[in-house]
Amino acid sequence: MRKVKLFSNSKEKSHRQGSLVHSLLKIIAIIFCLSAVGVFVFNSFMTKISVEESTKSSMKETVQYYNLQLSNWLQIRVQQLQLLQHSVQQLSASELTRENLQPLVESSTEYATDYGVLSDYVVLPDKTMISGDGWIPDAGYDPTQNDYYTQAQTTDVYVSQPYVDASTKDFVITISVPLTINGQFHGIVGRDVRMQEVQSILTSYASEDGSYLYLIDGSGSILSHKNPNFQTSDSKAVTVSDAGLPVLQEALNKNTLSKDYDGAKKYYYAQQDSLSGWIVGLVYPESIVQQEIFQQASGSLVIFAAAVIVGLAVMVGIMRKKFAPIAQITQAAQLLENGNFNIDVQTNSNDELGVLSNSFHHTGTYLRTIICEISEVLQQLSQGNLNVSITQEYRGEFVAVEQAINNIIAQMNEVIIQIEDTSNHVASGAAQTADNAQSLSESSMNQAEQVEKISRDMSRIKNAVEETTARTVNTGLVTQDVSQKLEESKARMEQMMEEMYKINQSSSEIGKIIKTIEDIAFQTNILALNAAVEAARAGVAGKGFAVVADEVRELANKSALAAQNTTKLIETSIQTVNRGSEVAHQTEQALLEAVASANQVVEETEQIVELSQAQSRDLEGITQTVSTFSSAIQTNSATAEENAATSEEMAGQAQILQSLLEKFTVKSVF
Repeated sequence: MRKVKLFSNSKEKSHRQGSLVHSLLKIIAIIFCLSAVGVFVFNSFMTKISVEESTKSSMKETVQYYNLQLSNWLQIRVQQLQLLQHSVQQLSASELTRENLQPLVESSTEYATDYGVLSDYVVLPDKTMISGDGWIPDAGYDPTQNDYYTQAQTTDVYVSQPYVDASTKDFVITISVPLTINGQFHGIVGRDVRMQEVQSILTSYASEDGSYLYLIDGSGSILSHKNPNFQTSDSKAVTVSDAGLPVLQEALNKNTLSKDYDGAKKYYYAQQDSLSGWIVGLVYPESIVQQEIFQQASGSLVIFAAAVIVGLAVMVGIMRKKFAPIAQITQAAQLLENGNFNIDVQTNSNDELGVLSNSFHHTGTYLRTIICEISEVLQQLSQGNLNVSITQEYRGEFVAVEQAINNIIAQMNEVIIQIEDTSNHVASGAAQTADNAQSLSESSMNQAEQVEKISRDMSRIKNAVEETTARTVNTGLVTQDVSQKLEESKARMEQMMEEMYKINQSSSEIGKIIKTIEDIAFQTNILALNAAVEAARAGVAGKGFAVVADEVRELANKSALAAQNTTKLIETSIQTVNRGSEVAHQTEQALLEAVASANQVVEETEQIVELSQAQSRDLEGITQTVSTFSSAIQTNSATAEENAATSEEMAGQAQILQSLLEKFTVKSVF
């Protein structure tokens, strides 16, 4: 048989074969790109979160730092005041006089001037106020009614809200501590500190990105702000409500995104000092955060774009290499569809595609071997050669075919051999019967010619009659044996007909198998149609699956066509078996006719025996009944002629049977 190369198909088939690979590449590329986009979006989202968290963390650290600076600044002034407190408390209650306190207060004021201190002072319960800068209040002034005096009685350190000093017009705060001697309250030690130093600490935060620090007190007054119009000074007091910026207080210990006085969105974070109650906050423009996010996202985009391009290139190369065997496998399937089993699929891959291509190659080789052997065996059987057998190893569903064909060959060999033996016996018996009948006919004629000599040759006639009787008995025995052989041949022929019927049944079973294959192809076609409908419902996302469904439906149609071709081959085999059945039926009819003839011969032979016996019994009176004897001889002559004719007819039937059997070549040994 001519071997067909796989790569000689038309461009249209190659295009259909490549469409599946192209569709898979497109789907995988889309999935890869979508995954890359998803990763990029996720990375951008995480970058945004990271930058925002980093910004918030940086804001928190900055606020903590400056809050600590303010706290340290205040602690130093408190500690200095506590030194004055300690010095005063070394005096007794009786020694708390202006003369004793004035030097201490002046000395402390002089030392603390470099720390922004305006003045230190002591206030006694008798409304005496001793100031380090020499200030003496007007008559009637009661310092014990001020907050720095009343609040100091209940706390270790009191820090007042900022206010404008009445004498110096400075923007200051007052720090006061209780003066206790022997556990008894004897007044307070106070200190006025300028706020300019506090504001200078916050304004030292220099930034060109638009961020800035602010300071508000516990009541919401803005003590320090980038915009001077929103800052409390010695000439005015501005609260967060006045400035329309409640976010300055709301940002306490939490990050808040809100609009600033300039309309731009900014992040706010603030912390409160536990001693003074001041709230230090940082304002950071959102635009800077967005710019940082954009820069990092842009860098990530460039990296992801490069990774996607390289990944797609590598993926396409790998996929093209991995899917290269699909074209060969598709062409192999088309060859199988067209009944061509000369498949040469060469794939070096060890994956599923490699296994599939090797399976196609082995399947084609196996099917070609099986079909060739079955065709050869059936061809030999159709030519009457029964000396054949199945030599290949059959697997799967083909095992039943192998067993059926072997059984057919064995049964036909056995039946034909038995028929041949029986026909030989029939031919031999027919020849012997014909000879005996001829002899009997000749004897009867001689008897008719010698009637006038009966009286003279009675003794010789008696012997001849006895000889005729013996031969007639022998002829009857032979005829009975022939009849028995013909009956056995008839039984064998009936057995052969039953085996032929079983052959037809096996052929029908093969037809059912083909019908099952057609049903599978039909169901696969319906399944592919349903998949195409579902892919159509899925829209663009289902186009790839629609192509796969078309390919599956096309394969199902090809499988159905292959099943039809196989059905035609099986039908041809069944027709050949049917012709064999017709020949066997004709042989059966010939045997039936031979049996009928043999039965007739038996009946005629039995009559001859009876007549011969009658001649033997009546031989005593043959001389008295010459006329009767003559009639008997004529009867014997006619009977002999009939026997001769019957024997010749039976011999002719035996020759016909032998000529039919010569068409078959049987095995010598089973």
